[in-house]
Amino acid sequence: MEQQYVLILYERYRDLLYRICCIYMKNEQDALDAMQNTLLKLLERVPPFEDEEHARRWLIRVAVNECKSTLSHWWRQHLDIEECTLMQEDLTEEYMRKQALLDSLLSLPPKQRMVFYLHHYEGYSTGEIAAILSRRETTVRSDLRRAKQRLRVTVDEV
Repeated sequence: MEQQYVLILYERYRDLLYRICCIYMKNEQDALDAMQNTLLKLLERVPPFEDEEHARRWLIRVAVNECKSTLSHWWRQHLDIEECTLMQEDLTEEYMRKQALLDSLLSLPPKQRMVFYLHHYEGYSTGEIAAILSRRETTVRSDLRRAKQRLRVTVDEV
C-alpha cells in the first residue's frame, strides 16, 4: 500500500521536483540526482500527510534541503546553465519562450530564484513560501521584489 502511495506521489510531483532541483543545481544530472534522493527519503519514511498540500510542501522542503546539502559539499562542481533544460522533446515557440525565461530565472541568486519560482510558477503566497523555506515573510517579499527587478532587466536586454 505504501509503495503504491509513493508511486502516486511520484507521478503527481516528479515534474515539480525536477524543476525545483534544476533551479538549485543548474544542471540536469545533479537535478535528477537530488530528485531521486528526495524520492528515496519519501520511500524510507512515508510520513503521515494531513492532506495533498502537506505532501507537496514536504516534498518541496526535502528537495530544497537535498539540493542545499549537495551544493555545500567541497567536491561540488558548477556547470553551465545551458545543461539544464525543461523535460520536453519538441522545440515549439512556446517551449523556446519558456526555456529563455528559465535561463533568465537560473541567472538569479539562489534565494531569489526559489522564491520567484514558488510564487509565480507554483502559486504559493509569500507567507506560504516563508513557511516552506523557513524564512521571514518580509525577507521573502524583498527577495521576490529583487528577483522581479533583475528579471525585468534581463528580459529587456533580450
